[in-house]
Amino acid sequence: MSESAKNPEKPAPEPAASIQQQWQLIQQMSQQLHNLTRQKAWDQVATLQKKRELALESFFKNDIPAELAAGIAEDVRVMLEQEQAIRDEVQVHQSSLMKESVHLKKLQQRGRSYLAMSQLKHD
Repeated sequence: MSESAKNPEKPAPEPAASIQQQWQLIQQMSQQLHNLTRQKAWDQVATLQKKRELALESFFKNDIPAELAAGIAEDVRVMLEQEQAIRDEVQVHQSSLMKESVHLKKLQQRGRSYLAMSQLKHD
């Protein structure tokens, strides 16, 4: 009896070439994420991040052929480093947005104060 027949939840093994193609697509997504982060295209980063996450989940449901395992492990290490750089950039962006939000709230409060003072003078 085949392994997939014994365990229906586990998918049948895929050929190494197919697995390698899937991995190359994930690597392309990772590089694109890195590029989009540098371009500060945050909406695209969020969308692609979700797609890549799903691709990674799907990819790692399959067994990795031994001949590909070492290369994939090295690629994962590089991806994790890139992921940290992306998180750092996102945190800087979020901090910038928070500062801008505080600044805008202060301007709004000042505007209300000026308007209130203006109305007092006219009364």
